[in-house]
Amino acid sequence: FGGYLIGVGLMSIEGGTYMSGLVNAVTFRDDVAGSLLKAVVFGILVGLISTYRGYTARPTAEGVSSATTSTVVIASVAVLIFDYFITALWGV
Repeated sequence: FGGYLIGVGLMSIEGGTYMSGLVNAVTFRDDVAGSLLKAVVFGILVGLISTYRGYTARPTAEGVSSATTSTVVIASVAVLIFDYFITALWGV
């Protein structure tokens, strides 16, 4: 939606031209399905890591702080690794 507003509103591209270019450029398998697959996998991954680290944290302010920091680091690295493998296996 934002690309349409910029293209038509600011760059003076006609709406039909923008939409036909979009239809020709976007494929369902590579763009839409791949994005949905990654969103689901990353959401499950971050949720599992966060839940595990939260339940195993020490019940102190320092323990929660440490668990939060390590969760962010571990989840970020895990997302990068899973993104690499999803892209390598399915090309999305």
